[in-house]
Amino acid sequence: METLSDGQNTFEYEEEQLYEAEDYLSRDFEFLIIQLILEAHSAGKNTFAIGNLIKMNHWDTHYIRDEITDTNDHWSIESMVLETFFFIIEDLRLGRIENVTLTHYSDAMERVAENAIKAGFNLQSSNNEVRFEIQELAMRYNAMINNLTLLRIPYNKQQDEIFKAGNNVADWQEARQKAERIEESRMNVIRSPLMDLIVEVPELVEISFTLNSKKIKELTQKIGKFLTGFSQNVQIKNLPQFQEKRVEFAKQIENFCAYLDKLNLIGTTINIPFSILRDESFEAVKILSYLKNQGQIDFDWTKNDHWSVSFGSTPITPQSLLGLVDDSKKSLAPNDKIKYNLSFSTQPCHLTLTSTDGKEIKINVQGQVQKEVLRVIFKNANRAFDDWSLYDISEILGSEDVSVKAVANAIYQFNLKVQRSLPEVQRLFEYNHSSARLNTKYVNRS
Repeated sequence: METLSDGQNTFEYEEEQLYEAEDYLSRDFEFLIIQLILEAHSAGKNTFAIGNLIKMNHWDTHYIRDEITDTNDHWSIESMVLETFFFIIEDLRLGRIENVTLTHYSDAMERVAENAIKAGFNLQSSNNEVRFEIQELAMRYNAMINNLTLLRIPYNKQQDEIFKAGNNVADWQEARQKAERIEESRMNVIRSPLMDLIVEVPELVEISFTLNSKKIKELTQKIGKFLTGFSQNVQIKNLPQFQEKRVEFAKQIENFCAYLDKLNLIGTTINIPFSILRDESFEAVKILSYLKNQGQIDFDWTKNDHWSVSFGSTPITPQSLLGLVDDSKKSLAPNDKIKYNLSFSTQPCHLTLTSTDGKEIKINVQGQVQKEVLRVIFKNANRAFDDWSLYDISEILGSEDVSVKAVANAIYQFNLKVQRSLPEVQRLFEYNHSSARLNTKYVNRS
């Protein structure tokens, strides 16, 4: 048994860890679940409606459907998503599952009845196989009714306990909500009628969990490294099945832009449907994750209907998404005799460039590695203009956590971010494979 702590909670695991984080990040199916977990932790949430995990059944893609059919490990996509959620949290030691809860028993009964009627109406009367379809529907909803009947026993027991004669109920609305909730522990849920009901009423079934902050932080750092490798087309070791179909990163960005062109841009925002996850010309979760980490886009992973994605600049092109500036824009840039004074702030983390006329441009530093690299460089103002060895920066930050390649990429990405805000500053940092220094062509030493 393995026991872990994050200072506030203790987590125990009977099984050994089977996979590394990269194994889960490689496929968008698991990566999206991880993003939902991280976003929940960031927002201080400890519950999920299963409907939020399903994302409008986007998992109904051929390779996942085939996987269920071939292995017989799961009888539905919904049950697979739920059990995958359980497995990721436990295998990566991210925390523990507390309970799975049917949030409103009476609503579930009504919803199952409504769904059965709608399913009957949707049958094509001209279909020769309609009789068999009716039989299948009857079997399906008979199973759902049976599950509700089984849950009726704990439901009635709760009703009696909460509303029994002589019981002083201070808040009837709160008591009614409590009486409608039926909880199952993590250990019992797999054999519970709740597992069948998640197919019909996923929005009424809720998972509660406790997360390990230390492990969440470690995973966040690993995701940053993984996305850097993804953007540089680094091959993932031991996962050849994902290399065979992988499209080059630059081409994926082009395909992503082509996809966005089909959607409506409102100001700087596009509402992206979850059906984007079915597009095979780019890896949607990785592309969205990379651009969000780089500060090019902003959105909330945990939204229920669609992702409302805000873009840092328009028009949306591969160049704008990567923070590059078109040549046509460079020709309109001010002359390069203008120099800026620099000031660096850690809370919040940003770099301010002030021109001789007093105009200030604040560049937000996003991404943990970028923040740490710039903190090292600007920690001592007298050394900020020194030649910095990328190796030395890596050693200061811990070479196991931040490699020389990661330091170089952080500087490269920050250069692009500055250039996007100030096209005339084409390279704030001059750098090569081994060192970097502030470019005195654009900034004053004082």
